[in-house]
Amino acid sequence: MNYLQSTLDTIQNHEKVVYQFSGGRDSIAGLLALGYPLPAQVHIMHVSTGDEPEETRLLVGMMQARYGDKFIVVQSNSLAVRAMYGHPLPIALSDAPAFAEAPATQTQFHCCFRSIMGPAHAAVEAHGFTMVIRGQRLSDVHQSDLRHLDASEGIVYAFPVYDKTDAQIDELCGAYLPSFYGFTSDAPDCKTCTGYWGRGYQKWLEHTDPQLAAERKERIAALLSFIEPILRVGFSEIE
Repeated sequence: MNYLQSTLDTIQNHEKVVYQFSGGRDSIAGLLALGYPLPAQVHIMHVSTGDEPEETRLLVGMMQARYGDKFIVVQSNSLAVRAMYGHPLPIALSDAPAFAEAPATQTQFHCCFRSIMGPAHAAVEAHGFTMVIRGQRLSDVHQSDLRHLDASEGIVYAFPVYDKTDAQIDELCGAYLPSFYGFTSDAPDCKTCTGYWGRGYQKWLEHTDPQLAAERKERIAALLSFIEPILRVGFSEIE
């Protein structure tokens, strides 16, 4: 299947279409692949977490200047989400910790949903969009269950760069490719996020903001200090 052409063809069947732009390389590549100018019915939406990398903020500003009022920014607040529900972890302690002194935590999915996916979906519904376009790819480790041109709750989803390789994505991005990919395997939506490990976020943050990197490192270390005794209790159950 030609994913780009089928996306462009499907756009013609909808009066209100939105491209969800995160600022990562897949979303950049997908947007540029659609061409310029965009079809009249296509808008762009970006959810600002309030904690995104400065490079992402600058890129969003450039895209706003390029696309004008077609570019919609939805303001979220991941710092407030974390203050309310706890910091995200790959292994959440629970919102009602077994150990009284342990802090509340949340999974990465719940934090991302509260900070990004939930606000984005609410905005899609509020604007009446019936087609959503994303930079999702088949090779993505983390992705929704939706596939190209699937429909859910009356909304059709399309992925124009669905079959592209990393090299093809980087070529599409060109000069827009964010520099943090020199350290990370994907785009950090929140620069101080504690939920994703092993993706190069810490090394990138140490390079760009040593103070924030030190704070993130201390926070993860503190969270691990609560996980360790819980794991010890769990292992005692299977010994």
